[in-house]
Amino acid sequence: MIEITPKMIKSWSTVGQRATLGLVLYELAKTHKNLFIVTADVSTSAGLDRFRKTYPDQFLDVGIAEQNMIGVAAGIANNGFNVITTTFAPFQSLRCAEQIKVDLAYTGTKALMVGLASGLTNGPLGNTHCCIEDVGALRSIPNLKLIAPADCLSVAKAVITSLNQEAPVYIRLTGGANHPIVYQEDIKLVLGKAV
Repeated sequence: MIEITPKMIKSWSTVGQRATLGLVLYELAKTHKNLFIVTADVSTSAGLDRFRKTYPDQFLDVGIAEQNMIGVAAGIANNGFNVITTTFAPFQSLRCAEQIKVDLAYTGTKALMVGLASGLTNGPLGNTHCCIEDVGALRSIPNLKLIAPADCLSVAKAVITSLNQEAPVYIRLTGGANHPIVYQEDIKLVLGKAV
């Protein structure tokens, strides 16, 4: 369990949502021995380098093969692991829509998918890396929950809450470092209800 303090909230906001994701997953791995991360060539971008080095048997990089990442994650999840997938939002959502629908949502397979740098955050990389359609596309898939965290504390709470779900979840991260703080102290996050 992660103890959330005002100092931690401030620290997370300094590093941004992606680094917060990596820090939270690293801490959770200490007590969640069945945590497994599958990434599509974004361990550094997702703040996962320390996790990768510390827990190499719980980490798999499939390279630039996002659709395969979802299939691999479904297989690992069906063997009792809490699986988290990470890649940039347009590839996590739109490129993998069919695999998310068939391999995860329709079968009720539990997995946490994290779309990095959604919106126009990666605009300098070109329009292929911008993602404003992810919520609209994934919202139409039954049995799939979506979370768009407001700040870095919300990222931590979304990850913790999602690991306790028995359904696939998509978390949409955006922004960079020095992310504004929305919640100054710990919040209670219940999926399906606004804070």
